[in-house]
Amino acid sequence: MPRSENLKNVGKRLSLSEVSVCIPTYNCGNFLSHAIDSVLNQTFTDYELIICDNASIDDTEEIVKSYSDRRIRYFRNSTNLGATKNFNKCIEKSTGKYVYILHADDVMLPENLDEKVRILDSNPSVGLVHSNYYIINASGKNLRESLILEETSTKQMIEDGLSVFRRLITDGDFICAPTVMVKRECYNKVGYFNPTLLYSPDWEMWMRIALEYDIAYIPTPLIIRRSHKEQDTHRYHGKLFDSIEEFHLKKNMLEQIKDRTNDYEKLREKVLYNASMRAIKKVIGNYPHSAFGYLFLAVTNCPRIVQDTPLILVKIHKYIEQAKQRKKVDTTFQLASRYLIELVLKRGRYAT
Repeated sequence: MPRSENLKNVGKRLSLSEVSVCIPTYNCGNFLSHAIDSVLNQTFTDYELIICDNASIDDTEEIVKSYSDRRIRYFRNSTNLGATKNFNKCIEKSTGKYVYILHADDVMLPENLDEKVRILDSNPSVGLVHSNYYIINASGKNLRESLILEETSTKQMIEDGLSVFRRLITDGDFICAPTVMVKRECYNKVGYFNPTLLYSPDWEMWMRIALEYDIAYIPTPLIIRRSHKEQDTHRYHGKLFDSIEEFHLKKNMLEQIKDRTNDYEKLREKVLYNASMRAIKKVIGNYPHSAFGYLFLAVTNCPRIVQDTPLILVKIHKYIEQAKQRKKVDTTFQLASRYLIELVLKRGRYAT
C-alpha cells in the first residue's frame, strides 16, 4: 500500500462504515505497519480503521501518519490508560455496525473481514464470530496452525451461547481475541471490557456475550497471530495473580447462570476440580505460587473437595502467614505447596 507525506486525510471520517477495525497500540512500531497494511488489503472495503495510540514513545505516530488512506482515524492518548481502557476507547471511538479489535502485532489475511461480516449478516442470533489462525514468531517465522476446537476444528459452526459459556468456564479461553468480530449491539447490551481484570478481560467478555448471544466459529485460519516475549500473555503467565483472578472470575460468572441451568452444583464442582488440576500441573511446571493460589481458592470455596477440611485450612492459613513474610518463593514454600496438594489428592473427594 503506497504511503504519502500528505497527512490531511488521516483522521477524517467520511461516513458511517459497516465495520470498525480498531488497533489499540503501545510501542509496537516494529509490527504496526504490517497490521495496518493487512487491514488496507482486505477484500471487504466498507470499514473505518481506528488506531488508538496509548501514549507510545516510539515511532508509532509517524508510522500511522505516513498513510494517506481516508479510512484511517488516529487518536493518541496523552497518558497511558492501560491496555484494557485503551480497548474500550477504541470501541467508544468506533461507529460501525460490527467492531473488530486487531492487536498491533497481528495480521489479517485478505478474506478475514469479508468472511466474518457474511456470518454476522446472515445469522441474527450470533453476536460474536471467531476463527482459526496461524501463529508466527517475532521475526515472522511460521510456527503452526492452531486448531482451536479439536473435535470440530474443520467444521464451520454456530453454537448455542450457553453451551459456549459452559466450555469457556470449564475448559478455559479457546477464543483467540484478534480473530473476533463482535456486533456493536453486544457491547451496548453487556458493557465494555472490565479494566479491573489484568489477565482475562477478553475471556470474561466472551462469557458475557455468550450468555446473551450465539457464537460462530470459522475453521479456516483468517488471522496470523504473532507470539513474542513482550506480549502481556507471556508477562502474566504463571503469576500468582492470574491464578487468583481466574478463579474469582469463574466463581462470579457461575453465579450468572445459577437460575439458567439445572445442574449448577455439578458444574460448579467441575470448575473447581479443573482449577485444582491446573494447580497440580503448575507445580509440576515449577509455578508454585500459581499452584498455591489455585489450591487455596479451590479448598476455601468448595470445602467438599476435601474430606478433612479443617486440617487443610489450618495448614493453608499457616503457610499464607509465612508467605507474607517472604519476598520471593523459596524451597520451603515450594515444599509446602507440594505437601498441600498431596494432602488434597490423598483425602480429596472430587465430584465427577
